Amino acid sequence: MSPTLEDPLAQHWDILILGSGAAALTTALSALTSTSPPPSVLLLDKAPAEWAGGNGYFTAAAYRTAHPGLTGLLPIVSNVPLDLEDKIDLAPYTEDDFLGDLERVTGERSDEKLGSAVVGASWETVKWLKKVGKVDWQLSFRRQAYEVEGRFVFWGGLCLTVPDGGKGLVKGLRERVEEVGGVIVHGVAGRE
Repeated sequence: MSPTLEDPLAQHWDILILGSGAAALTTALSALTSTSPPPSVLLLDKAPAEWAGGNGYFTAAAYRTAHPGLTGLLPIVSNVPLDLEDKIDLAPYTEDDFLGDLERVTGERSDEKLGSAVVGASWETVKWLKKVGKVDWQLSFRRQAYEVEGRFVFWGGLCLTVPDGGKGLVKGLRERVEEVGGVIVHGVAGRE
């Protein structure tokens, strides 16, 4: 749907979200799919549609999540043919691993409670994004794996990505939000 500025801005909305990056779109998707009937949801973004997506527009969309290893990831990824499965080394990335990396990259300045909440929900969130958001997760062979003696060896905690990086993630989430009834208006800054 391509709403005019006058129409959506003159209506009553149950939920108003500022921005149209992955976090804003995921918030809208959660609101739109968590209750029946769903609330009315409006997203406002000061960026024009061609630049929408927050910083995700400029990223590779590498996703860090705690996970149980390759066998747990295979059901949610789309780019691993059967004949490749036994040629991949991808160890579990535990919540402790994730929290350790969070502490390391923040110089031990992350908030312990917030970090634990984010890390603890990360795997369920990734699976929810696949199911509800229809995110096309893929293993990040180009950025997070090396081929060693015919095997793909993954390193670090960023083993997931999506086609077309951040642009692809934002595009897919935007389409899904609109599909379930969210309205996005570009070129409008939020004001008090």
